[in-house]
Amino acid sequence: MNPLAEKPNHILIVFYSSIFFILIELILLKTSLQLFFFLSYFPIVLLSLILKPIQLISSLFISVSILLSIHKFDWILSIHPKNLFFLIIISLIPTTFSVLNQRKIDNNTSSGEVFSIFISIVVIGLIMFIFFYYQKLDQVEIANLVSNLLSSLQQKPINDQNLNFKEVTNFIVMILPAMNIFIILTIFMFNFKLSTISCNFLKLKPLFSYHVEDFYTPKWFSIIFFSNLFVFFLDISALNIYLLNTLMILSIPYLIEGYKILHLYLKKLNLNPFLKFIILFLLFIFLGYVLLLLIFIAGMYTNIKKNFFKE
Repeated sequence: MNPLAEKPNHILIVFYSSIFFILIELILLKTSLQLFFFLSYFPIVLLSLILKPIQLISSLFISVSILLSIHKFDWILSIHPKNLFFLIIISLIPTTFSVLNQRKIDNNTSSGEVFSIFISIVVIGLIMFIFFYYQKLDQVEIANLVSNLLSSLQQKPINDQNLNFKEVTNFIVMILPAMNIFIILTIFMFNFKLSTISCNFLKLKPLFSYHVEDFYTPKWFSIIFFSNLFVFFLDISALNIYLLNTLMILSIPYLIEGYKILHLYLKKLNLNPFLKFIILFLLFIFLGYVLLLLIFIAGMYTNIKKNFFKE
């Protein structure tokens, strides 16, 4: 096909995508900051499913430039710089995920390997965030904020000695970066599912898809995980914050691999999707973090057996 004939179509796609992105984000900002936090991913993820990388990056660049102009000249709506910064940061996640998955089709790479590369990139970003920003913050002030929050959640007075309250607070402060990344990725995955449903409803054809049934964590990723785990057990104090946060994020592929086992088991029972959701919801309500630990162990065991003990 003639590239000159494609160019006007490309410009129109970028133009309409930018309008869609800006309108949705402005509506969310105007409606509620809580909605903005949870659904600001949606237009970006939807566009990442249906646009080619160059179209997506062009659209996001134009959209962010216009939003910056709106903030600078106070057009239409006053936009807080923190919201703009948040929008720029979360735009990187679906953009990276889309580029990796669309390259997967050309390179014949598995879904698990693509996700492992994606998580590795997230970990690099996390380490840079801790080194250049988080460690330069006042850790005592953060610990006081966390301590006050935990105290407000307690119905009875806290006994520091019996509950090791100070140690718990310090531990939470140490893993806060990974906790935030975990929340961001969870919301991203929710919006990814919502965007996939929207594509089907609007009869849009996604350029890539993601199925948990095809997921497995590659051997190289497991070597990185266990190497980090080994160094962590050496208890090098200067590295502990990096290693602990890294291990938490590196555990996500094993959680997905463990969830795959549960998903395939429930699939064999031919349950109604709503009933399946209720079962998973109740399991999480009653088991909580124990369920996550069991899913992680199941995923880890399956991965080790597959990668290191092949018959």
